[in-house]
Amino acid sequence: MNSSFAKSALALGALVFMLGCASAEKPTTTSVATKAALPADSIFNLPGSWFNEREESVPLVAMRGQPSLVAMVYTQCAAACPMMVQNIKQILETLPASQRAKVRVSLFSFDHVGENTATLKKFREKYKLTGAWVPYRASAGTVAELAGVLGVQYKRLESGDYAHSNQITLLDGEGRITAVLDDFAAERSDFLKKLNQVTASN
Repeated sequence: MNSSFAKSALALGALVFMLGCASAEKPTTTSVATKAALPADSIFNLPGSWFNEREESVPLVAMRGQPSLVAMVYTQCAAACPMMVQNIKQILETLPASQRAKVRVSLFSFDHVGENTATLKKFREKYKLTGAWVPYRASAGTVAELAGVLGVQYKRLESGDYAHSNQITLLDGEGRITAVLDDFAAERSDFLKKLNQVTASN
């Protein structure tokens, strides 16, 4: 197990504990998107909402039901993030078309200051992202929560740019972390094997 996966597991454990305490204190409501209880280790348990380029508020649980490739980026990034997008496209190309069609790609921005509807839309257009790809923005707290659970590190620099991990995470349809690719040069075979298994069984 690599270090990023281990960090993610620890973060998920902490999340489960906190959510367990919260649910003991007061009853929770059930939304249409959560007809059945989520697994305790699902990142979809995170409460924050994200905004897409149509300014729609989307909870993570809306991703439920399909395997997802998840990455944290920011739209003004000039080097690492475009490479991340290209890597995800290459990864998807390894799948048969029938399995590739099942995969959702969610790109969550670090930049709670500079992102808006226009920057997200421009990012989609610039990199020719299809409908299965969705860039999102959120508040600083929501960004930090997701980064913590995924094990992604980031820091805003004085220039407004971000230093950050280059990590792609595979989630199953229930939001459980199934595999992590944590470097551009990392060996992909295990990650691709997991992706093939998850998409074949979904």
